[in-house]
Amino acid sequence: MGKSVALLLVLVLTASSIVSVLPVKAEARTLVVPDHYSTIVAAIANANNGDTVFIRKGTYEGPINQTVVIDKTLSIVGENAENTIIKLYPAYNMTWILTTPFFSYSDAIAITADDFKLLNLTVIIYPGGDVSVTGNRTQIIGNNITRGYSSGITVQGSYCRITDNSGSGPIRLNGSFSEVARNAPYGINIVGSFNVIRDNVCQGLAFDDSKNNIVSGNKVTTDSRSYCGICFSNSHNNLFYRNRVAGFGYGVELWLSSNNAIMANAITDCDTGSFALAGSFNNRISLNLMKNNNWWDRYFYDFYSDPWVRDGNPDMKVSTNFWDNGSVGNYWGDYNGTDANGDGIGDLPYIMKIVVRYFGNGEEEVVFGRDNFPLMTPVNIDSVSIELPEWALNLPPEPQEIDHPVTEPEPQEPTSTPSSEPEIEPFPTSVIVASVAVAAVAIAGAGLLVYFKKRNHQAETFRYLLLEDEQ
Repeated sequence: MGKSVALLLVLVLTASSIVSVLPVKAEARTLVVPDHYSTIVAAIANANNGDTVFIRKGTYEGPINQTVVIDKTLSIVGENAENTIIKLYPAYNMTWILTTPFFSYSDAIAITADDFKLLNLTVIIYPGGDVSVTGNRTQIIGNNITRGYSSGITVQGSYCRITDNSGSGPIRLNGSFSEVARNAPYGINIVGSFNVIRDNVCQGLAFDDSKNNIVSGNKVTTDSRSYCGICFSNSHNNLFYRNRVAGFGYGVELWLSSNNAIMANAITDCDTGSFALAGSFNNRISLNLMKNNNWWDRYFYDFYSDPWVRDGNPDMKVSTNFWDNGSVGNYWGDYNGTDANGDGIGDLPYIMKIVVRYFGNGEEEVVFGRDNFPLMTPVNIDSVSIELPEWALNLPPEPQEIDHPVTEPEPQEPTSTPSSEPEIEPFPTSVIVASVAVAAVAIAGAGLLVYFKKRNHQAETFRYLLLEDEQ
């Protein structure tokens, strides 16, 4: 009997220890600015992982010469982007190297956390600096980042969504399996693989050390005649289709970039050439519309022709690529061939030649490429059927609704002091779980006690029967 009581006591103590070690996890809260906190910085300081900071319409000033640093998984949501305005003033840094000053800006907001969301805000940054995020599954949606020199969005992480933002600076992504869609920044720079870059409007699009990206439906235009509209550097196996590029020196540049598919794009109104290549091979270029180059009567250029480029890249060769798909080529604005059978394909191939120059003023003409099926009329790039490669089938799908609410939270009674912690009672899930665990242990203990009592009784009876047999 003593052993049974001891066993029950052990079980009860075990149940007590379960209650003491079970964590009490608070439910995610919504902290409202200015209802609960008068400043955004105060709300962020008092928020926990998983919380939402909801900002009502108004203009909010950030700290002077400071970066807003966030290391929590939060959702910062504005009531609407047009009227929810945050003004930030990061530090303006000057560094001297010998007698030359160099200037830089600190980040306006520096975020280090996974699953961070920034939605529905206008962020005015002066004099400059970025909204910078390091973390996976970041969502930056529906914001306007503006005012400062080259102020933009910088994200380092994978499985991110950067959509429906506008601003005066660039969007920079270093990561994979992400979506950059329907933005209107100054430019976009991508480093990474298996990303979808679509339906953006900007003045420059660059890919560095990138592969297996889908680039579609982007409008990349300017009237500045700047260097390049869409630039690929050390980037391979990308699919590039239904983009519109206009107003640059070069429309598309492929620098040491191979095995890309460039189909059904409109590359027009470029001063020097629709395509510029350097050490790039086996790119498949077809069904593109190229016309209205302004200065030079040609639509292609190879940097191999420049002796200074060859001197700095001694292994570089003339780029060789496929300029048709075996039955259809491209539309070239300067093609002057005929179409005797009326099938829409030129009777003669479109031959591309470059003049390779050497130090000492020597030069020679070299065949650069050959389109065997040049189109006689401009192609409608929107009607071209595009077959996605197998690797593209699991990339981010077509845009869906934002998976985080941006509507106003349920009304709550404001606290007497806006800077104090809002009293939001979490549902005591952990306490209930602990109670169930205690009850289960108690029931088990009672059952064991009954079992041992019954077993002891059976043992006594068995002993009594043995004694009777012996007598």
